[in-house]
Amino acid sequence: MVSKIYLIRHGITEGNQKKWFYGAADLPLAEEGVAALREAAAAGLYPQIAEDADCYTTGLLRTEQTFELIFGKRD
Repeated sequence: MVSKIYLIRHGITEGNQKKWFYGAADLPLAEEGVAALREAAAAGLYPQIAEDADCYTTGLLRTEQTFELIFGKRD
């Protein structure tokens, strides 16, 4: 069995743009972040993963949004 781990940083938030230190604050993606993720995903910059692959996020809104924009809605 081969296992792979992919680490993907969340998309741009208002906190990133304004250089805030916000750590665990649950900020959503900025529109620029959404657009950049859509463009990168359409260009094939992210790995293809199986529909039944085990995937984990921090559970914060920005990481959930990032995952869904890249890999689609999954349960």
